[in-house]
Amino acid sequence: MTTGDIATWIIFAVIAICFIFGLKRIYHNFSSGKCDSCGGGSGGCSGACHCSGCHVSQKSSK
Repeated sequence: MTTGDIATWIIFAVIAICFIFGLKRIYHNFSSGKCDSCGGGSGGCSGACHCSGCHVSQKSSK
């Protein structure tokens, strides 16, 4: 193996680990009914990600 091969595998491992943690976070949020960002649009809480418990301070502003 050359140095370039090792660097490629290290970069791949870092990207794969980040991807797996991202998927775990999405799955956990979906299964518990939470959102990372409550309310992204003009309508306040988005119904697509179960944000029924948003408070006014949690809503995103434009």
